[in-house]
Amino acid sequence: MPAAVTVLDSFLSSAYDLPKETGRKVFKALRNFANDPRNVGLNLERLQGKANDLWSIRVDDDYRIIFRESEPGPPVVLFVGKHDLAYRFADRTTHSQAPSIGLFSREKPSGIEEVQEVTALMNLRRVQKGEAAAATVDLEDLETIVNTRKYLPIARLLLQEHGTSAGFTFAQLEKAIGDQLPASARKHRPWWANERGGSHVQASSWLGVGWKVGSVDLTGGIVTFNRIQT
Repeated sequence: MPAAVTVLDSFLSSAYDLPKETGRKVFKALRNFANDPRNVGLNLERLQGKANDLWSIRVDDDYRIIFRESEPGPPVVLFVGKHDLAYRFADRTTHSQAPSIGLFSREKPSGIEEVQEVTALMNLRRVQKGEAAAATVDLEDLETIVNTRKYLPIARLLLQEHGTSAGFTFAQLEKAIGDQLPASARKHRPWWANERGGSHVQASSWLGVGWKVGSVDLTGGIVTFNRIQT
């Protein structure tokens, strides 16, 4: 059975702009953890204080993954970021109030990593309030979602859905990914096929988080996703 984790939107939002080399290291660390949680190279650490239900594992000298155990299920990955940001995120998950726009009271984020931390925290708050979902994801799918990057926002959109069906216009998906869909997506139904592998990386963004394409209206520019029933 493939290694898997439960992924929250807070992790996806923090992973969105990881350098590619760092992204590869993240999944090497997660696979090593799945194979042997006590691997000394992971520097597995239970956090202290109010965050003592969280753990961290080492990606490299700079980056850490924050997760929560979920026995008997797979670990719940919450965040990945540089050392100080990761531990600050973990500490702030215990606060009762979500951040507004800045990291501290009225401060504004000073860089992309700080913006990612705020976004991740706000998304985690939505999960804690029952306003967003989690998904159990095979590491192979999650790696494709994160490292392909372009279609990661589709996975994030679907994680926010509570029902069994969700429809989006092509324009909505393009706004989410910040780019146009390829011409083939507007002209050819096979682009939306529920098939992994090869150059069909976009499918991991919906299949990986437990959804499949149910129907596509190429003329109207609408795609409907259906939750995969387990």
